[in-house]
Amino acid sequence: MPTNRHSSLTFFNAISGRSRVDFVTGTNVRQKFYASDGSAEITRLPSGQVEIAIFLGGDAYSAPAVLHNNANNQNNVLYLHRDYLGSIVAVTNQTGTITERRHFDAWGQLTHFWRLDGSENVYFLP
Repeated sequence: MPTNRHSSLTFFNAISGRSRVDFVTGTNVRQKFYASDGSAEITRLPSGQVEIAIFLGGDAYSAPAVLHNNANNQNNVLYLHRDYLGSIVAVTNQTGTITERRHFDAWGQLTHFWRLDGSENVYFLP
């Protein structure tokens, strides 16, 4: 039996827009808050630290870049590379180095997720 259970709980605002999601792993809760216009996301980590993402030139579904303020209060501009369906398949930093890669199956399910720093290399089973 798995020791770490993963679940999420989504909250919606009065106009049926997503306003918050709680991601639960074991006893750790990571909360993500969403701006009503889709222009920003704020993440509260289990440690209590906060990360902020401001989408540049669009929202989470169309922006070509994001200004990311991480838990160490460092600002980075990250560039989002999308496939022809709009799914983010790669993220690069200001020097052009790939920091994240994603792979999707033919039905749009995420099958692989890699981070350059090796912190998250996840393979999803069908």
